[in-house]
Amino acid sequence: MTARYALPPDLAVTRAGDGTLFVMPLPDGPPRALNGSAEVIWEVAVSGSEQIVEDVAEAFDVAPEAIASDVEVALRSFSRLGLIKPLRGEDAS
Repeated sequence: MTARYALPPDLAVTRAGDGTLFVMPLPDGPPRALNGSAEVIWEVAVSGSEQIVEDVAEAFDVAPEAIASDVEVALRSFSRLGLIKPLRGEDAS
């Protein structure tokens, strides 16, 4: 099972007029644009899902085992960049 995540309290989130999702740790960024699979993984993660890999796989109509390692890599990267926050007591590996 994947760790559960939340939206960090010090993260600015906005969507540009063209639909691009931007996230930026406050106070000094840098801003990052998330699109495609990165956007879906981030949105599922901050939704509090307990089954992130399965939810992302469903969004792209692929088998969870086909994307599990890529989703885990993205989650570790998002966590390291301060774009998601592991819920207390959860392992962010």
